[in-house]
Amino acid sequence: MSYDSKTSASSAQVFMVKSIVSQYKDVHVLPVRTISGNDLHEFIKKVIIDIEDPVHLFKCIRNNWLNQKNDGRCFFYPKFDSVHAVQDIADFKAARFTTTRELNNLESDKLVKYGFRLNLKAPVQSSMERQNVKLVLCIFNEHATEALAELGEKNKLLYSKDTSDFLKIIIRWWQIVNVKTPNKGKRLNNRYQELLSYDEKYVKMAFLEKFLKWIDDWERMKFSTGTFTKETRAAIVLNTKAIIEISSYCKGNFNTSYILPVIDYEMLSKYCPECTTAEGDLGENCADFSIFYKAHKPECSENFTGSSNALEVIATESLWNRSVENCVMRYMSVLSDGDSKTYQDLLELDVYDDSMNISKEECLNHVAKRLGTGLRNKVKEWRSKCATNGGRKEGS
Repeated sequence: MSYDSKTSASSAQVFMVKSIVSQYKDVHVLPVRTISGNDLHEFIKKVIIDIEDPVHLFKCIRNNWLNQKNDGRCFFYPKFDSVHAVQDIADFKAARFTTTRELNNLESDKLVKYGFRLNLKAPVQSSMERQNVKLVLCIFNEHATEALAELGEKNKLLYSKDTSDFLKIIIRWWQIVNVKTPNKGKRLNNRYQELLSYDEKYVKMAFLEKFLKWIDDWERMKFSTGTFTKETRAAIVLNTKAIIEISSYCKGNFNTSYILPVIDYEMLSKYCPECTTAEGDLGENCADFSIFYKAHKPECSENFTGSSNALEVIATESLWNRSVENCVMRYMSVLSDGDSKTYQDLLELDVYDDSMNISKEECLNHVAKRLGTGLRNKVKEWRSKCATNGGRKEGS
């Protein structure tokens, strides 16, 4: 019997799910007659929960803000510390993205700046530059919030206090979900970047619970503008709830004292937007560019030269080589895009000696992409032979 009708099934949708707390994989077979993409999506949602990369979500928050079509590119968000559920428009504030641009222009010619991490590219970015998380951090940082608090009212920057408050909320969330080493909080003297432990009285877990209520209050007002997209909001809620639930599960079932939301990552890039802009404006061989590059080099995004395949290999080697020393972990599987040389390089590197076998997992998105490309090429090939879907040539 098929899932979607009372008739016999003519095909099956098959997919595999692996739990983060188990070595076993579950194979799910869904017998169907005909099924739409929406129905299949609803079924899969009952079985699997996808957790987004916090770095990707962080960039989505900035992109959602930047993409607002209202005057000043404003987010209209509820008060964070409201005891009762927000019901009235008077309880909302306005975080104005254009205010960050005006702040940058205000201090652009100053030698000493309050918001010294703001630069020309941070508030004005191309599609390529929006992929660079460093430019997100140029806006979402504590120096920018202090600059808005100090200079906003004096220079009549619209909604400077509300914009500063919004930045503080997102910065605090980012500090909690982006912990990837056990000693980060101690090194930076920041309790919100210490190890994440499940305790109802623990300040970070209390913040995440309040953050979820804040997102819920925001969604309840159903604004047509000044809010996250449906997809971004759902991903933020899912990730935040997942961190809380995983912390609780690991504490109750494994008695673990903490979890790391982000274990480790390596950022390599062959491109720097700031260098490209300066090179175009000043000229690569002029003295002004040399002066700019000398000051810019410590934070330059371009930190790799070579092929893209080599970039993946070097980044993976770095992560695996320091996994035991930095994270007290051994990575036993690698998610690959099919044609990557990374897995073969790991086998040759033999980081954990011959007794530890690293397995390879295929990225379903890349598999689907290659399958679609293969099918389109096959259709193109048969069309060139004047064949129809039935396999017969036209006119025969």
